[in-house]
Amino acid sequence: TTLMKRMAYWCIAKTGGTYAGIIYGLITLGILINLLVPSTLTGIALIGIAYGICQALELGKTKASAGIMIATMMGFLEAGNFIYTPNGIGVLFGIASTITPLPLGYVDFFVQNIVFIPLCYVLGLMTILLMRPEQPIDSKNYFVEQLQTMPPVTKAEKKVMLILISLLLFLLTTSFHGIDMMYGFLIAPFILFFPGFQIGEKADIANVNFGTLIFITACMSIGSAANAVGIGPVFSQTVLPILENANHFVFIGSVWLIIMLGNFLMTPGAEFAVFSPPLVQICLDLGVNPYPVLYTLYEATNNLLFPYESTLWIITFGFGNIYLKDFMKVMGCKMIICLAYLLVLGIPYWLLIGLLS
Repeated sequence: TTLMKRMAYWCIAKTGGTYAGIIYGLITLGILINLLVPSTLTGIALIGIAYGICQALELGKTKASAGIMIATMMGFLEAGNFIYTPNGIGVLFGIASTITPLPLGYVDFFVQNIVFIPLCYVLGLMTILLMRPEQPIDSKNYFVEQLQTMPPVTKAEKKVMLILISLLLFLLTTSFHGIDMMYGFLIAPFILFFPGFQIGEKADIANVNFGTLIFITACMSIGSAANAVGIGPVFSQTVLPILENANHFVFIGSVWLIIMLGNFLMTPGAEFAVFSPPLVQICLDLGVNPYPVLYTLYEATNNLLFPYESTLWIITFGFGNIYLKDFMKVMGCKMIICLAYLLVLGIPYWLLIGLLS
């Protein structure tokens, strides 16, 4: 459907169509699209729209183009810090739960991490300052015209929106109906194939990337295997003497640094499997709530210096309109800002709401 493109044009038109407006608009779209369709493929589609905008504005391979592409992906990925995604924080908690049950609700996750919403726009401002174009951009009329020339919303798109909004309402009300929210993520796509909807086709099922499902299962199995052979207690006994007398800021900051450095060697999924079980074990041994530690682990996997460290980032870089030096400059500054934000606002917020004590 054209829903994502419509949302992109609408967001940018509302934010003014300037260079800053384009970046803030696409960051906002990244947050909204995570509310509706939290998926890796959604991120790929979103970065495709950002690339199309760069092409339409004839930005070429420039700092301005790099800024738009990088900010778009940052907005999409950073939204996972406060919006539950089954292929992100859901996988992490699934692996970590091999040590001890760690139930996580959609609303609870949002409330416990709402403090990270402004971080998306702080990173947007950072990108604007670092990647500002040589000539001002004023493209509001272009996006308004594109929005006006798009065909009317089809019945299929209306049906898709109905399903997505229903899924969101289901997730927001899990504390009332008590049904595991994973059923919502599973059932919503199947409704597309039901009589009366008939949006999905047989070819869609045939084109499912089962390799990704096998990979996720394998990552979760690594965690289970590590727990079965006792890696968690061994890691805990090794690191425990170092962290047992550390305050919350040193403890959380150390976890963030370990995971960030691990990005050079492992993908986020691999780090979920390798680090989450022993970190949960350490938290249990020290009497620390594992939730903020796992939230920190997840946030740290989004901080990298080279695009090869993550699938979505290498796809973003692969469009060919970003110089590596620009990528490293923006992402290096992002690391500093994210760590400072965690220490100055994230940890105090968790202390305030009683998640850390």
